[in-house]
Amino acid sequence: MTDSLPPPSPVGPEGILVIRGASFQIRDLVLTLSVDGSPAGGSMRPMLSWDIWPLWLRVAIDHEAAARRFRAELLTADGPENDRRRPLLVGEETRAGMVAVTAGAFTFEALALSAASKAGLSTAGIGSNSGTGARVAEVLKQCFAIPQSEFNNWRAGIKGLFRARNEAVHSDAGFHDPLPHPALRAGVPRPVHVYRLENATETVDGALRTVLALSTIPRQRHGRVLRDAAAAWKTIAEELRDHRQNLTVE
Repeated sequence: MTDSLPPPSPVGPEGILVIRGASFQIRDLVLTLSVDGSPAGGSMRPMLSWDIWPLWLRVAIDHEAAARRFRAELLTADGPENDRRRPLLVGEETRAGMVAVTAGAFTFEALALSAASKAGLSTAGIGSNSGTGARVAEVLKQCFAIPQSEFNNWRAGIKGLFRARNEAVHSDAGFHDPLPHPALRAGVPRPVHVYRLENATETVDGALRTVLALSTIPRQRHGRVLRDAAAAWKTIAEELRDHRQNLTVE
C-alpha cells in the first residue's frame, strides 16, 4: 500500500460516478470566449468526497447481528456432546463482536473528521494532549451543540469505546485473569469478555443514538454546509436503524 495518492488522471469517457452520500464539486473552472463572446472552450477539475462513517456503522450493525446469531447457538449448545462446539461458537461471537466494536469506534472518528471538514474547522489543536477517544469527543463538541450536562458522560463512553478498539488494534497477547461471560459458567480470556455480544450491542446503540441526536443540533456558526450534511446524516442513520431492526427479525 502506498503512502500517497496517485496524481489526478483524466476522467474516463463515462464521466464520474457519484455514489449516494457522496458530494461533487468543481474546481479550477476556466471558460474561454471567442472575440464575438461565444464559448470557445474551457476546462474544469471535478472533485468528489464521500463520508465513510455510514460504511463503518453498517459493518458494526452487520457484525453485531452475527454475534447475536452465534450467541443464540451457544445458548443451545449444552451438554457434553457440545464440548467441542462451544469453544468454536465463543470464538465466532468474539470475532464478530470485535469487528462490531472497532467499527463503531471508526464510525465516531470518521463522523468527527467529516463534521470538522464541513464546518471548516481545523482539528490540529483540539484535544492534542488527550487520547483519540477524547479528541473525537472534543471535535464533535466543537461542531455540535452538545449540552454540557450530557457531555461528560458521553465523552467517557467514547473514551471507553476507543480503549476497547485499542485493545484490538494494539493487542499485547499477554496473560490476564479469567473474566466472566454471560453465556458461560467458565472464566474466559480477556478478548472474549471485551468483545462479547453485549458490548457490540452497546456500541451500535450508542453510534446510532449519537448520529440521530447530533444531526439535529449542528452549531449555527458553522454555516449551511454542516447543517445540510447533518440533515442528510439523519436520513442515513434512520435507514441503518431500520436495516438493523430487519436483521433482528430474521
